[in-house]
Amino acid sequence: MVGHDAHLMFHHTHADGSHFPVQQCPIHASFSDGQVHHVDNEVFWHKNGEAIPVEYTSTPIFEMGRLVGAVVLFRDIRERKRAEQQLRDALAEVESLKQRLELENEYLQEEIKAELNHRDIVGNSPAVAKLIQQIELVAPTSANVLISGESGTGKS
Repeated sequence: MVGHDAHLMFHHTHADGSHFPVQQCPIHASFSDGQVHHVDNEVFWHKNGEAIPVEYTSTPIFEMGRLVGAVVLFRDIRERKRAEQQLRDALAEVESLKQRLELENEYLQEEIKAELNHRDIVGNSPAVAKLIQQIELVAPTSANVLISGESGTGKS
């Protein structure tokens, strides 16, 4: 690497492949503005072409008040990125399961209502409750039942 531009060797493009001008590089900036720069979501490129996600801090070095260089500490964050993706995937699965449970709950609530209302019987007055109780009493038997009442009262 001696005599080569490090930026051109392994920091030449962004993760999406777009050009990364050296003038916009925070490492280069530490050499020119004398400020500490921290980057937590960048890529460096391995010689085999693999993008390596990194975070780094570029700290300028001064000697007798004159900027003479910078120290840059890098951290490979591939494992952190994998863990973050696994968390996002797990959260998406939990959200999907939550939606499924909500739909199933809604369906079961409707089933309960239908069962409690004996399908088409609607009402919760004492008279309707007594009628439902009588239906539940007779329904499991083979007894014949006569239902009488005025026309239009829902005997069917």
